[in-house]
Amino acid sequence: MKNLKRQFYSKNCNFVQQVIFAFSFICYLLVIVSCNESDNRMETEPPFFSEEDVRHEEKLNFYLYND
Repeated sequence: MKNLKRQFYSKNCNFVQQVIFAFSFICYLLVIVSCNESDNRMETEPPFFSEEDVRHEEKLNFYLYND
């Protein structure tokens, strides 16, 4: 009877270890894939001032300082 319990628990422990290993391996792969996708996708932020704003500022500076 004790032998059967030991075998049952050892088989369950092996199964649990395999499930944990498989789960951690899948998580590791997902992290690697998501990091590669974020590296490939370079997001460029729009400039704070648009070209129109810069031109408007230059015109204002011209009128203010050339009088």
